[in-house]
Amino acid sequence: MTGVPPCSTSPSDKDESGAYKDKRKAFYTQLIRKGFFFTPYHHAYISFRHTEEDLKLTLKAIEDPCRT
Repeated sequence: MTGVPPCSTSPSDKDESGAYKDKRKAFYTQLIRKGFFFTPYHHAYISFRHTEEDLKLTLKAIEDPCRT
């Protein structure tokens, strides 16, 4: 994720082969399967209503697909 913490977005990491498109699709698909919806090509906002637990769960959900 890039940007300031309350308003981040996923990096594009575009390459000549277009393989980033498959990686991006897999990333967002894995998040959706875990119950998190992030709009591709858009910011993810954090609000005061998000609890510390919400943020921890979200970070864990984001870290998992990034490792594959």
